[in-house]
Amino acid sequence: MKTDYSKLASTYDKRYESSPMLGVEQTLHDIILQNKFKSVLEIGCGMGHWLDKLVHKTSICCGVDPSMKMLRKNSPANQSFFCINGVAEHVPFPDGSFDFIFCVNAIHHFADLDLFLNEANRILRDQGQLAIFGMNPRDPDMQYYQYKYFPSVYERDIARFKDLSIIEDKLRDKGFKHISQFVVEKIKSEHIGKSVFEDPFLDKRSTSQLAMLSDEQYDQGIENINQAINQAEASGENITFLSVIPMHMLIAEK
Repeated sequence: MKTDYSKLASTYDKRYESSPMLGVEQTLHDIILQNKFKSVLEIGCGMGHWLDKLVHKTSICCGVDPSMKMLRKNSPANQSFFCINGVAEHVPFPDGSFDFIFCVNAIHHFADLDLFLNEANRILRDQGQLAIFGMNPRDPDMQYYQYKYFPSVYERDIARFKDLSIIEDKLRDKGFKHISQFVVEKIKSEHIGKSVFEDPFLDKRSTSQLAMLSDEQYDQGIENINQAINQAEASGENITFLSVIPMHMLIAEK
């Protein structure tokens, strides 16, 4: 089941108000500046949040995204970068167009990982780099309260998110080198009792995990949370809804 991002476009970027992901931003800055990269492409750029952070760090900033509604949410003031409607498996740029390609929380949406990696290899210049950022539901340090309360979310994430070792092997098979993996930051949030309902990530339109649920499944998850709060209050206790999400980066050189 695919996420329909046209339905998420109006609220999606609100996530950065509570979780700006400064570790990802700093890592992107460091890669570009240390390597003196002049041309950058983001695959799955959405509304251009990350491109907006990078536009003054490099000469050419471009993005590709399959959702026209997401692209139309780009600020009209963002004249220093441009985005194109397209998919990761067929990127509309010539061979050797970019020094640096990256994606953030996007690769699990790509229809064909092999085709995406082939395209990245094709449009990267020699010694260019590809960086893939995202969470790993298999990480033992990861805690995500939604996995406990919403039916099928964890199982669906395990199916959607490729094991990073598999991606590493595919990169190696396609000729990429100097492959490394890091945790660039840990996104943490903690809500006590009913304050969890102020969590922007609990909005059904805020994440692909919840957007993929049926209305009945989502309502059941909310009911599960309410029941847990009521049980804690009846016992005179507080209940904590905790999320600790390590953000991994997999980076490789052509």
